[in-house]
Amino acid sequence: MVRSASGAAGHGNQLQGPETATTVVLRGGQPIVKDGLFMEGKEIVGGYTEVEAADLDEALEMAMAWPGGGTVEIRPVVVQR
Repeated sequence: MVRSASGAAGHGNQLQGPETATTVVLRGGQPIVKDGLFMEGKEIVGGYTEVEAADLDEALEMAMAWPGGGTVEIRPVVVQR
């Protein structure tokens, strides 16, 4: 963690581009899976959580059970070599 007089910056990664996104929208308790971004201009990002998943299928399972429902965007991070 990086600290300064004005606060602290935590862990983070660069996300891959929006073309890699898969979005899960929970409507009436039913998941709708879409390729690509789903956010509209009136929506805002309410938070960011980085999780480790073996593959997209595991990430989709996690997104479908995400507390609070709503819209969950899944995107891989840029792998640093």
